[in-house]
Amino acid sequence: MKVLGAAARAGALATAVLAVAGGAGAGVAGAAANGNAPAAHGVVTEVNGSTAPGTCGTTGGTGSFVVTDTKNTTPPTTVVTTVNVTAATTFLEHKVTSPSFANLCVGDKAVAVGNAAAGTLAANAVTISLPPTVHLYGMVTSVNGVTTAGTCGTAGASGSFGLSTVTGTTTVDTTVAVDASTAFTLKGVASPSFANACVGYRATAVGAESGGTITATDVALKAPKAPKPLHVAGVVTSIGGVTTPGTCGVAGNAGTFTIQSTNSATTPPTVTNWTVNVTAGTAYSAKKVASATFANVCVGGKTVSLGVTVSGALDAVAVAAWAPKA
Repeated sequence: MKVLGAAARAGALATAVLAVAGGAGAGVAGAAANGNAPAAHGVVTEVNGSTAPGTCGTTGGTGSFVVTDTKNTTPPTTVVTTVNVTAATTFLEHKVTSPSFANLCVGDKAVAVGNAAAGTLAANAVTISLPPTVHLYGMVTSVNGVTTAGTCGTAGASGSFGLSTVTGTTTVDTTVAVDASTAFTLKGVASPSFANACVGYRATAVGAESGGTITATDVALKAPKAPKPLHVAGVVTSIGGVTTPGTCGVAGNAGTFTIQSTNSATTPPTVTNWTVNVTAGTAYSAKKVASATFANVCVGGKTVSLGVTVSGALDAVAVAAWAPKA
């Protein structure tokens, strides 16, 4: 193979840059057809053996990366090439003064020219193009794979959260990868971090998207609205699912009971059945009882229960009870 002189090498690199800017596929294919150095182009899917989004090479280091190019044929054709780089490999990137292997990351697009053999390419030069930046808004459905409500990330740590977006009737789940460099914002919080990203929050993620994962540079968080406080009055119709008249709760225990509430202001009157959840911390009061407990809530009696609604049930912080009529 002919060895390029300094001037010719500079010209070849300039040609590669123009190919990336104006249509990498066409430019590289033309170069190869004219007998110039072989080339590989596509999306970077692996760097030094890692496929984790955002994984990058090292400055001046020897290593390898994999580019995957899917051609629009019928059926689609996928070409996978391993590209080997050394300290002598030249890197080019728009608006980057002195790019290196450290600037090439999983999810980027790349064009490499060099010497090819058996599915690998020893790169003389590599041009890097960043994937497009996206803005995605949705509900945080998981943090580091955990879907339990209230689960949050860890300040300053790398990790990920699931973001669910709805378009019409279609729900799309996207993984958002974050690290120590990701900037977080949350109204009312001076220095928010990944620790403020919790299941149930809303989030807008900004970053490069590749393969269904956004590598976020910025995440704007929005805390969920506080549940609406309510008071519900009515007749107790069951305790822990038992409807036998006179059945009562157990002092100090958590549990549930149901109330049948009647709104006489409507015609005809509206009847609503409420499930009320109580805990060991719920406060009780009862007529002529000095220290009321859940044991004073009985089927057939009446209550006024105060709390907040979660998933249609009332989580009671306080319950006033009246014993069933004799």
